[in-house]
Amino acid sequence: MASTSGSVFSGTLREITETKLQELSKRRAAFEEKKSTILSSLEDHDKIKRLVTLSDGVKSCYAIKLDNLGHVADDVSKHNSLEVELKNLNSFIAQARYDPSISIKTLHKWESSLLGHLDTMPLKYACASLYAHRTGDDEEMTEPFETIESVKKLEAKQQWEEDVFVPAHVDKVALDRFLKELFIDEPTDSSKKAKARDKLADSIHDFEYKLAVPNQFNSYTLKWVIDGLLASEGLSNGKREALRDFAKNDIILGEIADVLNMRVSALDTWSWGDNVPLEQRRKISGVYNIHMDEELLQSIFLQYIGVKWSVFFKQAFKEFRRLGGPWSDVRQPIPELDKLRREYYLDDSVSAWQNDSVQHVRRSMHRKDYFMARLLDKESQQVEFVDGQEEAEYSVGQKEPDYEKKNPMQAKQRLLHILSAEATICSRIHNDFTALHSSFDRWDSLLPHTTIHTILSFFGVSDTWLKFFAKFLEVPLRFTDDPTNTAVRTRCRGTPTSHTLSDVFGEVVFFCLDFAMNQATGGGLLYRLYDDVWFWSASHDAAAKAWATTQKFAAVTDTQLNMAKTGCIRISGDPDVTPAIQSSLPKGDVQWGFLTLSPQTGRFDINQTLVDFHIVELRRQLQSKQKSVFSFVQTWNSFANNFFTSNFGEAANCFGRSHVDAMLETHSRIQREVFRVGVGLGNNDGSAEVEASSVVEYLKMILHQRYKAEEIPDAFMFFPVELGGLELQSPFVSILQVRDSILADPSSLLDEFKKAEMEAYRAAKELFEKWHHADDSRWAPQGPGEADTFFSFEEYGRWREGLWYHYDMELVDVYRELLERPYHGGGIEMDEVGVVACGLAALGASGSNFNASLRGGIKSDWHRMDPYWRRVVALYGPEVVARFGGLRFVDPGLLPMGMVSLFREKRLSWQD
Repeated sequence: MASTSGSVFSGTLREITETKLQELSKRRAAFEEKKSTILSSLEDHDKIKRLVTLSDGVKSCYAIKLDNLGHVADDVSKHNSLEVELKNLNSFIAQARYDPSISIKTLHKWESSLLGHLDTMPLKYACASLYAHRTGDDEEMTEPFETIESVKKLEAKQQWEEDVFVPAHVDKVALDRFLKELFIDEPTDSSKKAKARDKLADSIHDFEYKLAVPNQFNSYTLKWVIDGLLASEGLSNGKREALRDFAKNDIILGEIADVLNMRVSALDTWSWGDNVPLEQRRKISGVYNIHMDEELLQSIFLQYIGVKWSVFFKQAFKEFRRLGGPWSDVRQPIPELDKLRREYYLDDSVSAWQNDSVQHVRRSMHRKDYFMARLLDKESQQVEFVDGQEEAEYSVGQKEPDYEKKNPMQAKQRLLHILSAEATICSRIHNDFTALHSSFDRWDSLLPHTTIHTILSFFGVSDTWLKFFAKFLEVPLRFTDDPTNTAVRTRCRGTPTSHTLSDVFGEVVFFCLDFAMNQATGGGLLYRLYDDVWFWSASHDAAAKAWATTQKFAAVTDTQLNMAKTGCIRISGDPDVTPAIQSSLPKGDVQWGFLTLSPQTGRFDINQTLVDFHIVELRRQLQSKQKSVFSFVQTWNSFANNFFTSNFGEAANCFGRSHVDAMLETHSRIQREVFRVGVGLGNNDGSAEVEASSVVEYLKMILHQRYKAEEIPDAFMFFPVELGGLELQSPFVSILQVRDSILADPSSLLDEFKKAEMEAYRAAKELFEKWHHADDSRWAPQGPGEADTFFSFEEYGRWREGLWYHYDMELVDVYRELLERPYHGGGIEMDEVGVVACGLAALGASGSNFNASLRGGIKSDWHRMDPYWRRVVALYGPEVVARFGGLRFVDPGLLPMGMVSLFREKRLSWQD
């Protein structure tokens, strides 16, 4: 049913597209014929007759409606400004017949304007023709993408099969002992951890009871389930299309709800069926993922179950952390003696940690963004994936969160900012900073089922659900490209990729690592994004404990650490000192994407060697898109813009302006290197090589070679598709918008803080020595001379990360400013009476649905437009208005937007 629906839908769109292209061709030919006739009739006319002929010709070419007297009718065409001009010109021409003060120069100006209108429409048709070729020639919109299996692909498949079809050997006794020591045994007070674990078990029991309620599925439920599936990476393009059809049909949703309500009421009889097909998909980073292609009803059912358990565990683990007994707070208690001494010397009563402090901000950010980050906050929340926004595989070469969407890449970018800010602060304040980073190797493939079962059982999950989870994990599998006589094999290890329930199992297991790390380091924060783990501290010993805990966790759970992605650095406050690293800590750099954390500066540098590797890969991917300019642009946007830019790290004050300059220089080098030898897009068969200096120059050459397009404006490359452009994305626009608002030198903030702190200390000391009397205090130090000698600067600043010191610049202000991401406005303003403003106003007047139809793009309201598009329209808009009479390249009715939208919704495929 889904396949038929999808094919009919696609076929209808192709028919609509073909009709629009035929209509475009007819209109273009008719206009050119009329224009040629008009121009040939001008040769023998005097100036006035030429103007009349041109005016009548423009009215005919643009299909301007006339009234019974032959005058331009009011408000009946979409060329409003042209209508006004023609109306006025009729009166001016009548005056010019008699009035000798109308100069020849004025007549020439009127004639040039009319000739310009005759030249504008052919330009629009030429751009529409390019757009048509771009869409019509796109084979990927109608045919599957086929490639020959590469050696790397076959090796990835073989490795995956060795992982998932070979049982793990978990020492269950050791794992049980680890869990009991972590969650129950407690020498000082045996009740805190045990009570927290028991409360977790009780909440699981209550939740399971709610999941047994009948008739849980209905149209509303299914719509948020389907939305979540559509936002995931797992489904094929065909099944995405079918799901969208389901969501629009309440009758079908009702039928699906009936079936799934029966399934959830008979949970003990659920199964995958005889087998589930498998397929390999290449990611932009070069990694191959294995995806199951189960039937859609199974996907919907399992998505619902997964989301329900995800939301539950997120809240349950947050409650466990909030209890205040088991979970150690990063804000360690201030000793009573320290409180008394501060009150004595500073007349400053300290009862608790201040909420507006570095420690408070640290804890808040960690709890909000990095604690159980893979779990969902609410059922309708979606995990947002953007093509190209994924981490580069380097082993082979300030807003509140939107709880409707989770963006894993944004969380990673923010983590890099926190790490860089911490490195800057700790190295300058504590003169020591240690950071370590590691990742669990092939976590989804290697996670043992015994580990999952043991931990879920320990937390109190019932036998009914444990049996269901076991059947979910033990999938009967067979690759779609295997010979038909290949035996079905049952999965023995790992979790199905792109299933929310798999994320739940992973996070439940990792909760044990999070808690173990918290206990071992006395409240230290493990920054973890699923299988990617980061720890840093001003205490080198704490880092060593964190690493030992990670190794112990990997051992008892029978999981593996990826040592190629593991490293540790130590930074001193003195740039001339290289502090020693304990031998127990791992060797290697701290890296992410194209970034390497410098032990000298504490900031991230771009690894140009890794960039070179991916430049070669980008050129190869562009070669695979040689038959379609549309696919070429989509690939460029995902790879050159999204992938490279996200792996360079998002600009922030903690990175400094030099990082922004490095990104700009590297993007410039990428374009030079990619197009220096061309990518084989010269002819449709890819035989010709074209050398260019930029992607824009290259595309112009290709469009000229293929379609004989002349004088293509730059704006055609960058304008959104809704206005007839190619929507090529420019990394330079986004980066340059923020460059000047980034701090030139982040360490300057620490210089200002340390100066303010020293001045505050001297002022407090002077005040104490002038006015303080021990007799007036309820407590006084007893050491020799201490009562009259102001305490040391070291003691004065001991709690600067947790208390408000009333400086001109507090440390928490420094911390926040280092984490600040610049405003992307870029200082671009609009001339309210200029040509761009007029062009935008004309867009707004063209229809109330214009802004509503845009995902982003150029909007009629300047202030509602994204800063990126403001810069694009300000930079290229004047040329478009001058040459096309407005900001549209093509009449919107002629654009095949249905087919374009269908293509946009598909996931890009990557060449092996």
